[in-house]
Amino acid sequence: HLFLGSVNNLVSIATNAILVVIFMTILLFGKPNGKRVESHVWREGEDQIKKYIIQKFLISAITGALIGGFLALLGVDLPLVFGILVFLLNFIPSVGPIIATVLPLPVVLMSPQISGAAAVLAIAVPGAIQFIVGNVVEPQILGKSLQLHPIVVLLALIFWGMLWGVVGMFLAIPLCSVLKIILQNIELTKPLTHYFEGETPLTTL
Repeated sequence: HLFLGSVNNLVSIATNAILVVIFMTILLFGKPNGKRVESHVWREGEDQIKKYIIQKFLISAITGALIGGFLALLGVDLPLVFGILVFLLNFIPSVGPIIATVLPLPVVLMSPQISGAAAVLAIAVPGAIQFIVGNVVEPQILGKSLQLHPIVVLLALIFWGMLWGVVGMFLAIPLCSVLKIILQNIELTKPLTHYFEGETPLTTL
């Protein structure tokens, strides 16, 4: 049962990763035909998605380097491998960082050179880094770059996460950004974009 459960989890993660790639490919390259599609709107949406991917890549790389470096300082075996895994798993919102944080645990527990205090730090510090990056740094950087208020970013993550799970959480920010661009180019809905940017308090809704 444990083996089957592990296989099911791996299949689920792989399926989510494939779905994310498919959706991002459609968003980036699946420009529909027809006069009703404004080319500048689509181009702006593409630019925002590319910007999001680049920034997500850099944030994940820095997070992986910080955690990998800290594990190396503690004397944990395979710090480079764990750093790379942090980088990769950070692309899976919510679940990915948790998995990346606990992955070193078996290696830490089986290493006699690691003291009890160091073992606690090997999990607690990466966990704290992941929490700060995921809940403070990432919403601030991505929100500012894409002109989305951090609260809007968090609400989008919650909404799309409830709707589509892990895939929805990954796509939440690009979809929110594209929605803002579409609303911005329709005269009737243009005022709503001020809520996305935080120029108008959300409480006035």
